[in-house]
Parts: sequence; structure tokens; C-alpha cells
Amino acid sequence: MAEPTLRSVVDLVHGWYPPGTADSWDRVGLVHGDLDQPVRRILLAVDPAPVVAQEAADWDADLLLTHHPLYLKGVHGFTSQTPKGRTSLTLAGAGCALLAAHTNADQAEGGVSEAMALALGLRDARPILPAPLPAVDKLGVMVPAEDADGMRAALAGAGAGQVGDYDHASFTVAGEGRFRPLPGADPTIGSVGEAERVDEVRIEVVFPRGRRAHVVRAMLAAHPYEEPAYDVLELADTACGSPATWTVPYAAWRCAGERATSCSTPSAAPTPTSTSPATCATTRRRSSSSTRVPPWSTSPTGPRSGPGCRCWRGGWRGRWAIRWRCGSARAPPTRGRTASDPPLKRP
Repeated sequence: MAEPTLRSVVDLVHGWYPPGTADSWDRVGLVHGDLDQPVRRILLAVDPAPVVAQEAADWDADLLLTHHPLYLKGVHGFTSQTPKGRTSLTLAGAGCALLAAHTNADQAEGGVSEAMALALGLRDARPILPAPLPAVDKLGVMVPAEDADGMRAALAGAGAGQVGDYDHASFTVAGEGRFRPLPGADPTIGSVGEAERVDEVRIEVVFPRGRRAHVVRAMLAAHPYEEPAYDVLELADTACGSPATWTVPYAAWRCAGERATSCSTPSAAPTPTSTSPATCATTRRRSSSSTRVPPWSTSPTGPRSGPGCRCWRGGWRGRWAIRWRCGSARAPPTRGRTASDPPLKRP
């Protein structure tokens, strides 16, 4: 069996976490590396820090796959005088490629956000802000019935007809094509000046909008007619979003692990009271909203502990985090804080 190459590994990761789903400010994908080099050992890390790069070099890794990207802005160069420069030089000197999957991994099905929800024990979890569907076009082309199979194969080879976990998807309806070649025409079927009727089929396929020109060129090359009849339609986003996409800039759920609730903005977050089940919230970025959720709250009952569950939230490097405080042995580590500690204040 042939060794996997960096190209095949990158294609695999991008298949799980498409770069096109990353936030506009993010910089994901392959940072450097030879796409034809073999990949035998892969080191996974959160940040491409210099110490991580050195570990990858010492371990003789062929690829360092990180969550956070190394560069978010363009640079004029990289030297050993900066941490990012040292990371790049260390990896390049060791022949180790660097690949990042950040917000595209956060939003993917089975990605970071979904894994976090499952780890927290959330039930009936679903996207809070469904991501927009990728831009899709639909091509409809009329072709003689005997040439239909060749046309379908050509369209599939150009990347059309891929729907979810299926490929070569198309729709075909039979009909009758009519035309009359005029002087100067070189008809495949019929004669100049004579009306012609042909048994034809209409083949419809969908494809990513970015491949429109490629698909149309493949269709024209495979069509037997001098002047093919076809149309291309831009399909509208139904505003339902992808049900398998996890976009979690703001979430609120019950401490007891009950069904998740959603808030359209941070200011809409429910405020815990002594008479209602306690809630706690988490957000990936600091909010400018004046409405704040108390930094800790207590639920009267909950499956995570006997007397109840306590949770607190606080800032860490500008990012809000959530921690659980439960009486059962199943509770996550408390990281050194106790229930008697004062609540953390927002920076």
C-alpha cells in the first residue's frame, strides 16, 4: 500500500472541515509543506507555538496539525527574532508541514462545537445559528437520448451531481426537441432548411457555484450538437441553513443538562433567579451588550449531583469560558477553585 502524501491528508482534513466554512477573518488550510511529500507521523496541537514546533521536529513528525492558525495577517518575512518566525523556521528545517483547521473545524458536523456539547452532556443539541448553505447552481441541458449516459458521465467528472454523501446525482425527463438548421449551420442531425424532430432528454444536475465555468465547459465538450440548448439557474438559500452545521457564538443551557435553549443575541440571555432552574451561558467572544448574566448560579436539582450543580464563568485571555461545579464524582476538574471562592468578574 502506497504511503499517504501530504496532498491526500490535506484533502481528507478539508473534506471533514471545508475551508470555505471558516469565518471571513480566519486563515485556515496548509501554511507550508510539499504536497507530494509522504506523511508517516502527524502531531496534533492547539497552538503552533515554538515549543510545539520543536516537539514536532524532535518527534520527526511529517505534519503538524493545529487548531489555531499561525498567521492571521500577512507578513513581510519570518526570522528567529519572533515566536512565529521561530515556529516557521523550526518546522521548515525539520521538513514538517503545517496545517490549521480553526473555525471551519468549530462549525463542522462532528467538529469542536458538537464535541463540546456532547462532552457537556447536552441532549437534543442542535445548531443555534445555522450556517448559510453553500452557493449552488443547477444546470439543465437537452441532449439526444442516445447521448445521455455520456453527458451524465462528463458532468459528474466535472464535479456536478454531488449532493451530501452521494455523487452522480441527476434528474432526467424525456421530451422531443425541434429545430430547423439555417444556411451556414453544420447540423449533427438533420439537413439545412428542413425541420427536424429528435427524441431528447433533459438532464439536470446541481454543483457548487464556483465550478460553474468548469461544468459548462465539460457539458459543451461532451454535447454532440453544434448549438446545445441549456440553462444555468442560481439556486436560492432557503434560509434553513445546514442542519449539520454547528455555529456556536453564543449558547445558553440548563446546568442540569436539560434541553438546550438559544438566544439570538447576548442581551437576550435569560437571567437566573432563585425560583427558576439556573442557567449559565458561554460565548466565544466578549460582548458589548450591557445585559450580563451573573457569573455563577446554582440549580436546585440536576442529574450531575445530589444537592444540585453550581457553575461559574469567567474571562480568560478575552474569551469567556464555562466551568461546572458538581458534587458527583463525574464532575469535570474544578481547576483549583472552590464553591466559597468569590465570583469571577468580567474584565
